[in-house]
Amino acid sequence: MAATTQVSSLLDLVISLLDTAITYQNQESVKNEVAESLKTIGAHQPNVLLTACHQYLLQNPKLGAFKRAFVLQSISICVDNTEVLPKLDEQLVMLIINLATQEMNMTKDTDVEWAESAMEVLVTLAKNQRFVCHVIDAILQKFPPGQTTSPHRYIVLTMATIANHNPFGLVPFLTDILSRTVPLLQHVKTDPLRCAWARAICSFCEAVRECETERPKEASEEFNGEHSRPNSAFGHCQEVSNRATYSDQTEAVYDVVFVWIYSKDPKTRGEAAECVGELCLMIKQTRLVEDVKKIVTNMLPLYRKSYNESHMITQGICRFLEAACVDEVCPLEPYLEDILNALFPNACLDPDDTTVTLGTQAIKNHSEAFRCFDVAATRFADRIVYYLLHKMQNVADSQKLGAINVLRHLLNATGQHMEDKRSLLTMGLKKLLAAENTTSIRVKRAIVQLCVALADHSYVDAEGGDYVIAFLVRNLVGPTEQEAAAKKIEIDVAGLNQLRTQCAQALYTIANTCVCATKLLWPYLLEFLCCERYTPVVGDLCKCLRTLVNREAEAGRKMDYTTGFDNPKVAGRHAVLARLFTSFCNAPLNGLLTRRAREVGGLIEAIAPWFHSSMEGPASRWSAKLEPLLDELSITAVSSGDSAPAELRGRKIARWHEACLDWLSVFVSSVPEGDWRQDLAAAMGKQLDMYKDLSDEKSFLFRCIGVTLSKITAKQFVIDHMMMMFKNASHSILSERQGCARAVGSISSSHMDLVLVELENVSKWEHARKSSGIFGFIKDTMPIRQYPDIEMINLRATLMICYGHVVMACSLDTVTQRLQNTIMVFLRNYFANSKQETVVREAMLETMRLIATAVHPSRIGGEWKFDARNELLAYAKDYLNGETPEWLTSSLRLLTCKATAALVQLEPPLSATDIEDIGNVLSRQILPMQREKSGLKTLAFDIFDYASSSVLSTFSGGHNNNIHTGPPLTTNSVAEGPNGTPIHHKHRGMEDDESATIMDATMHQYGLALEQIVRMAPTTQTVMILLKILLPYYGKQADHERIRAVDMTVLVLRVYYECAEDISLGHASDFEPLSSLLGRLAPRLVDLLAHVRLQALSAIHWALRLAYMHKGHGRDADQSLFSYSNFVEKYLTSGDVKLDGQKEKLAIETIAQIIEYRLPQSQMQIYLSAIFEMLTDRQSHVSSAAAQLLTYAVMARGSTLSSEAEILVTKMVEKLADIHHCVQTNTDVLAALVAFAVHQQQAVCDVLFKQPLPYSINITDAWECLSRDKLLFAGILDHLTELLGASLDQPFEIMDSGGGVSAKVVNVEPCTYVAVLAEVVKNGEPESALMERVPIILTLLIHFICSVSDTQFPVIQKESKDGVKSPLIITPDLRRSAEKPAGMAVAAIKNLLNRTRSNMVIEDMNQARAWSDCLDKEAFIHAIGVLIRSLIDQRPAWVPSLAKTMEEFANSESEPRRLAAVIIASSLIRKSTNESGEFNEQLLVKCIRRLEDSLTDPSLRIRKLCVKGLGELSECSSSDVISRFVHMAVEAAMSGLDDHGDRKDTVAIESILALNKLVQLTNNDQLKSILPIVLLKIRPCFEKDSYELRAASFSLFGELGARVGENSEEFRGHLHTNIVSLLLHLNDDYEEVRQKCAVSIYRLHELLTSPNASICIEREMKDGKQPYNYNSFIKDFAAILANSFPDRVNQYALATSNYFKSSSARIRCNAAHLTGCLLDGLTAQLRATISRELVFTGLVALLKDSEDVNVRIAATRAIANLHDFH
Repeated sequence: MAATTQVSSLLDLVISLLDTAITYQNQESVKNEVAESLKTIGAHQPNVLLTACHQYLLQNPKLGAFKRAFVLQSISICVDNTEVLPKLDEQLVMLIINLATQEMNMTKDTDVEWAESAMEVLVTLAKNQRFVCHVIDAILQKFPPGQTTSPHRYIVLTMATIANHNPFGLVPFLTDILSRTVPLLQHVKTDPLRCAWARAICSFCEAVRECETERPKEASEEFNGEHSRPNSAFGHCQEVSNRATYSDQTEAVYDVVFVWIYSKDPKTRGEAAECVGELCLMIKQTRLVEDVKKIVTNMLPLYRKSYNESHMITQGICRFLEAACVDEVCPLEPYLEDILNALFPNACLDPDDTTVTLGTQAIKNHSEAFRCFDVAATRFADRIVYYLLHKMQNVADSQKLGAINVLRHLLNATGQHMEDKRSLLTMGLKKLLAAENTTSIRVKRAIVQLCVALADHSYVDAEGGDYVIAFLVRNLVGPTEQEAAAKKIEIDVAGLNQLRTQCAQALYTIANTCVCATKLLWPYLLEFLCCERYTPVVGDLCKCLRTLVNREAEAGRKMDYTTGFDNPKVAGRHAVLARLFTSFCNAPLNGLLTRRAREVGGLIEAIAPWFHSSMEGPASRWSAKLEPLLDELSITAVSSGDSAPAELRGRKIARWHEACLDWLSVFVSSVPEGDWRQDLAAAMGKQLDMYKDLSDEKSFLFRCIGVTLSKITAKQFVIDHMMMMFKNASHSILSERQGCARAVGSISSSHMDLVLVELENVSKWEHARKSSGIFGFIKDTMPIRQYPDIEMINLRATLMICYGHVVMACSLDTVTQRLQNTIMVFLRNYFANSKQETVVREAMLETMRLIATAVHPSRIGGEWKFDARNELLAYAKDYLNGETPEWLTSSLRLLTCKATAALVQLEPPLSATDIEDIGNVLSRQILPMQREKSGLKTLAFDIFDYASSSVLSTFSGGHNNNIHTGPPLTTNSVAEGPNGTPIHHKHRGMEDDESATIMDATMHQYGLALEQIVRMAPTTQTVMILLKILLPYYGKQADHERIRAVDMTVLVLRVYYECAEDISLGHASDFEPLSSLLGRLAPRLVDLLAHVRLQALSAIHWALRLAYMHKGHGRDADQSLFSYSNFVEKYLTSGDVKLDGQKEKLAIETIAQIIEYRLPQSQMQIYLSAIFEMLTDRQSHVSSAAAQLLTYAVMARGSTLSSEAEILVTKMVEKLADIHHCVQTNTDVLAALVAFAVHQQQAVCDVLFKQPLPYSINITDAWECLSRDKLLFAGILDHLTELLGASLDQPFEIMDSGGGVSAKVVNVEPCTYVAVLAEVVKNGEPESALMERVPIILTLLIHFICSVSDTQFPVIQKESKDGVKSPLIITPDLRRSAEKPAGMAVAAIKNLLNRTRSNMVIEDMNQARAWSDCLDKEAFIHAIGVLIRSLIDQRPAWVPSLAKTMEEFANSESEPRRLAAVIIASSLIRKSTNESGEFNEQLLVKCIRRLEDSLTDPSLRIRKLCVKGLGELSECSSSDVISRFVHMAVEAAMSGLDDHGDRKDTVAIESILALNKLVQLTNNDQLKSILPIVLLKIRPCFEKDSYELRAASFSLFGELGARVGENSEEFRGHLHTNIVSLLLHLNDDYEEVRQKCAVSIYRLHELLTSPNASICIEREMKDGKQPYNYNSFIKDFAAILANSFPDRVNQYALATSNYFKSSSARIRCNAAHLTGCLLDGLTAQLRATISRELVFTGLVALLKDSEDVNVRIAATRAIANLHDFH
């Protein structure tokens, strides 16, 4: 449609919408919106829509397929609405039906969307009983009788779809359809048509079957009055619903369709096959019997030719089977196997197989194949079972899986047909379940699921159930690596785990539920209990066995321990007992091992009489003691801040192992026969090879053997089995070394001499390995296996640990003798070699610890001295010195600390040299540790502590109960210890020893070692030696080093306090470490780490406590000493974050007072030296604290340090730049500068003026100190104001940038003076001096802002005439920080307001965002006005003086100074006050005169500001002044509208705003005289491009209406003229315009004299707020306007249409929306008054808007509202 064509009807609009959708078909948003609009129109005027679509398609025959499809889809959407159907004109519908059929006939094979859209129209209409007859009649017209050419393919598909959606509507016509179809089918030759006809015939058959079983939904409602209609669907439904009615016709169809099976097209074959299957349910049974062979032999081969049609073929076969299996008549037996063979591959697909991606059709085909087997099983269950059993023997996994899954499906789905096949199934599955049948894991999992199904249906109880059990047991474990390698198969770990879980669950189900479970499982499962490969499933086997035994016991029967036990495969009682006890290993470690231990323990208790008749009593300990212990240890405990630490997992395992070994000892001891004990030990020894890959279990088995051998008296037997342990142990594995060593220790408790001899023999193996030459034959005759060199090294490590455990097991009365005479003599040869491998050194260190533990005085009694103690310590130091301090690669450090802690406790005590030596070595190697080798875990090393009861009983006297060492890893808490001493509690952060690092454990042991050193020599000398070692680490940068150092310091001081021996009552002495500790630790009270702070305070408290003790007071509480807990609570409580500044100061001040009170004068010099060292500490807080402590010291003891004062100050000034972050240090240094400035103020100021901007922190501090001095402040201010005022005469220079471009560059001097002014007003004293100078300061700063508002900072340094550059004062940092020169004045004003406590002024500026506006060259005037008005309200005393000062510059030649005076004057118009805040008429009149005089100023911005200021006269508080000057103000505003220099309407905007305010002050006569002119001037402003002008115009219009509208008909006329503009701009592009329109509409709504309009506006726009939803508001308000002013509707519509060509896309959208809402719902009479051509044509033009898609969418929605204009 051409753009100039007039549009006058809804029909034309709908056609335009269709044209829009076609034109913009690639824009989905437009297309969807058009579709929605058409849907809306269709819902109200369906006939118009259908007519338009009909005409559009007829008038545009060359439209493309997709475009025609859109039109047809619109029709379909319309008629799909059930509410529309009764409104449709039947003749029109018939036209649409004919149109759709014609469109369908026009489509080609590629026009799928077009054809389907036409079909959708027909099907949608056919769903309704009113039109179904018309649709089918129209379709049949395209399908006349006797035709030999098939109708269009989609005609056929339409009939099929109608049959699917409305079978009751189609079946009455089916006889007619089939009568036309039968003769036609033989002429259908193309494959697409054959597919369509096959699908249609299937749908016809399904429709007939559905009509047999169901009634039409509308039967009782829609057709009550239609019984007389001959073509009534329901009238004929009863007659045609029997499928026999169509048997003759369907047989004829069947004959033709059957031939299509031979088509070359695969889809045609598939459709034909499904169709034949459906027809089998329709034809007579006799015909089916005759054609069985034909059907089978022709349909089954189709699978071989199919691609994606298998599902249709399977459906056809399924329908055929349904027809054939109804009774026994159909002779299907000869063809059954062929049918099954054809179906079976479809059942072999596995939908659960993640390796193959199956499509939806494949999955449906799989389910349909299962259904076929299900249907066939109703008649041929036995043959199907035979068939499936045979398929299970196939070598292909897919075949096996398919057969298994089908059989399982039949068992679960058709159980009633399978009941009599039980024995057949059980026997047939034997071969599948046999051991030689090697299948994949997937097949085995399927077999397990089949076994479960068999068990669920009680098939396992029958003969052959043992094969099921054997299969399940066999698959509890997967193949070994050797077996997998031999068979060349890959091990699927996840699959094997799933298979094992399924097998275990199946076995348990059988054991728990089957009647013959005992017969099947006992003692059969014992054959596997002691097999190596069944180790992972011991728990599952024990669970089944325990379940069997418990079931027998509950039934009152005793277990048979004889029948079947003669089978050599069944494990004996000794082997079973050994196996079960080994399975207790590591039970608390995880849930799997815990469950295994529970099952094992329950089984031992259940079958204890089988092991030995005397074991029933000891076996009961499982339920009484061990099982509760296991419950306790299996609970994961987490320690809290106020509870005991959670038990380590290693300790849990150790407790469990000890309990199990004790139980084993009781077991063995309860049997008196020695042979039984030997048999048990022998059985244990034979099982060692079973655990070659399980080191933990093998280690525990070693210990079990050791316990058992300790109860045997046959020495040779013991020797043989001890040697066997050495030979079978993997000495490279730590756990096996430990297990073997502890086993030897257990044996030695009963056979000490024998063990020592054999250990020496073992030691000779290494020497024999090294022998060569003529004696080399000896090694060949040795009865031991050959060890490689590395294995010999590990064997040596095992041997060393063995000696340690032997010493621990030695009796107390002989241990010292055997140690000195035998063991040490032997070990010394090994200890002396410090170059041995790490594993051997670790073993030797552990042996040293065990030796020291064994001979500790608390264990053996007496005061026996171990002479070799220092020798062992020397060995330990040598071992440690070879390590890298920062890198932790082994447990060597940890074991050295353990050995040292044990050795230093022996007599005699260490000398001072020895203490320093060992302390240096340990600290040097341990404190710097920061990196740990990956994989090191404390569990492996905690074994040394927890693995045996002998070690658990290691010395633990009362003094060891409160050990507080190591870094803080969890919650910290503080408490008061004995005599008020502070104790810092820390729980060891190793709740889970598998996740804790060995580094933590090493630090723990290091603390224990230092503690034992101090306890053995508790003197000041010892403390000083250790502190000397720790002091260098206090200031380390690494956190971990500081933490460790202060922790160890507290530990040393605490232990010394508890055990000090060099203190005596009544004898006073100095505690020498006191001064050094105070000097270095007092600043640490503000360390960044909370733990360091607390520990530093704790160390100070201990040091002062010790100093008090050294004065001769003993350990009595010092009542004058500060309370540690109170100090922490008051000063140091901040969690893990750093302290705030106030707390830091208080803490340092308090500790300084304490030091001043308690530090002797004799130690002052050492204390000051330490403080000066701390000034350079890496942490600024610590350095600052040191400076504060230094200040306090100087202040307190100045009389004694007067000679050093000058040196101290000079040194601090030199370091000022380095330590400026230390506040107190800066204060002390700057005090000297202030003193100097008292005498040389001018010189100091001149030097500081030359410092670069922005000022550094040092210069800022200097100015602050100067301004705080009361003698200096006033002089500095006067000097500054004088210099600043002079510099503003020439504030900038114009620099030529080249190319005719210049820039204003601010001068350096005013910037410098403003920057200094900003600093000195911050803290100047006295305040009165500042208050006197506030007006002049503000004046200068405002002048500065006005002068530099459009300038920039200089980038290039100036050069003098001789080429010397001036100093760089304005630096790049200033240009980045200040952004613009005016920002410096802003900072100064802020500082001034802060200093004078004018916070409300700052708040006013913040709320108005005026600070940032000060930097804008346009907005700074407004910002200064905000400042002045705030000063009037908050600081009225400043205003008169400020105005007076400004007036002095009002006639200046400088335009910025004149501007400043006008800004002040305009700001004072609204409110002028005197110093007390009262009205000041004199000041107001002066300001008005200043503005009046400036109206002719050459500066445009000054003239604009004058008009704005005079407009403020409306808010003046003096009516007299208003009456005097209002006329002049109005004249000034009116003249502003015609200002010739106002090219950008800036003055005009201010004039309108001024008029807006002044109209309220004008009387009616005066206002009426200017009203016509104002209304004429203001009307064009509504559409100006300047949004400020539009906003001001709307605001003024609202003001005029509120002022004179009520009594002015002229204004009412203008209101109706402009209401459209107001409504449209209510959603303007700019927020300000939207807000002004909202206010104006709210103020003018009463002038409309429409109550409904007023109610709507009051509701939606209360108090002038914008409506929440613009579109919703316009919809409501437009309807009210139309109803309230019907005579103006056309006027409104035309006015709105004028905006269709607006330059703003949003306004065009608003206009379209307003038009739609305005014309929606009009009465017929009003619709007749509308200028349709103009409005409709405009909307159509908007539909073609090329700029904004939203305009097209809005126009589309608007047209949808015009549905009544038909």
